[in-house]
Amino acid sequence: MIDWSTLHDAYGPAHAIPGLLDRAIGGDQEAVDRLWGRLCHQGTITPASIAALPQLADMAKTEDVGDWALDLAGAVASGLLQRHGADEEVTRCAATLAELRAMAAARLRSGLDGKTYLSRLRAMLAFDGQILWFEALDDFTDSFVTVACPHCDAPVTIAVGDYGCYSSIRDWNLGDVHQVELRPAVPHELIGTGRIRQGPRSRTVNSCPLS
Repeated sequence: MIDWSTLHDAYGPAHAIPGLLDRAIGGDQEAVDRLWGRLCHQGTITPASIAALPQLADMAKTEDVGDWALDLAGAVASGLLQRHGADEEVTRCAATLAELRAMAAARLRSGLDGKTYLSRLRAMLAFDGQILWFEALDDFTDSFVTVACPHCDAPVTIAVGDYGCYSSIRDWNLGDVHQVELRPAVPHELIGTGRIRQGPRSRTVNSCPLS
């Protein structure tokens, strides 16, 4: 049993957490939103966040609430390298984190929409301790990134998300010109963490728009 009165969340004493968890199980969206705010406020976690992981794992097994519980647990896991003052509790949660990782991997399958697929992938990476990848992939929800072309060093805009998936040269007056669609990455060319999962939405730059 957890003595929530001895813990704190992002807003102070964590005595409200068990009630919010109970309400969230019943589908109360306000409770879910408040849990996010208290357990992972702007990416910051507290001892209460870690204490909630076992119950979030149990909730993640339930189909009706599993997705948001898994996402919240992943967000908490992404903050485990912070100074949170609960190292012993993290050690005790090792089996729970492994269970959550297995659930995230099992739900990472083809046929999901892009944002859901990315959410599952980021959660799995967080449970793996791949915090840099977790943070970097957040931009792939819907973002524009400027990189240097590896061939000619020209600034290239990469669009990923609702605006499309393409590379282009950005013009102040004309917008994104010379758009080139991104193509799927070649699975056997991926290295390191990229080889963990070669999903259908893995992407790489097709070519420089100036080539």
